[in-house]
Amino acid sequence: MLKGSKISPDTKQSCDEYIIKERNKYKDKINSDGVLVEDIKLDNLKFPSGIAKFITGSSVSGKDWKEEPNFSLNNIKIPIVNNNDDLLYMTYKEADAKCIRTNDGFLVLKGSKINPTITNSCSKEIIQSREEHKDKIDSSYILKEDILFYSSSRSAGFVAGNSVSGPKTWKDKNGKSLKELAQQ
Repeated sequence: MLKGSKISPDTKQSCDEYIIKERNKYKDKINSDGVLVEDIKLDNLKFPSGIAKFITGSSVSGKDWKEEPNFSLNNIKIPIVNNNDDLLYMTYKEADAKCIRTNDGFLVLKGSKINPTITNSCSKEIIQSREEHKDKIDSSYILKEDILFYSSSRSAGFVAGNSVSGPKTWKDKNGKSLKELAQQ
């Protein structure tokens, strides 16, 4: 997480012990308002649920942490990797998108084109996500800024306008899917 990111300054009683230990490790890098005063690397927290717990100071899951008052992915600054070897690609109908996998999730990049059509079978979560980020999509369905998702399938569904498998649809520059890369 980058300097300037805002997290909850306090932990709740329900917060997991390992999260409290992790937060204590970085307490000198978080000011009293919960703003990071320098970059931190959360090596021990590899999954969205751990990141969510660290940020909110509570026992939320990675899926629903955005519902915590005053905390959303927009409060968190994430380093961008400019190495094309780290890019993931997805084409689906009219969509042509690029993404970077980070410890915090899947960052669909500015300039990506998303499918303008949302199917009837699309999940409520993806429809809500499209609505939530509509101000970040121009009239040609090109992203005006990066958007972070907690999972590859959520990011792929957002791009496709349909419920699709992220591990199958996001591919590296050689055409290998995330699923294939995970099996290597």
